Amino acid sequence: AAIAPAQASDFVARCVAISSNDTLPEGMSQADLEAGCACLAAAAEADPAVAADLEPALSIEDYEARMASVGPAGQAALSSCSP
Repeated sequence: AAIAPAQASDFVARCVAISSNDTLPEGMSQADLEAGCACLAAAAEADPAVAADLEPALSIEDYEARMASVGPAGQAALSSCSP
């Protein structure tokens, strides 16, 4: 199921929290990170496949393992939401 609008802010908060442990790419600010997470939340609201791909990744601490766990719909959303 897609995430409900009410869940979107929780999704963004979890996305920002887990991503804040990562080394941000050079030139990427906290605001960029929040915008990217908001973009992913919107994609997860719109498409159940994106939600299914991204939701489990929000609990994986290791960046490489997290990215490797994301399925194709989630990968497409990550690409389109990258600055």
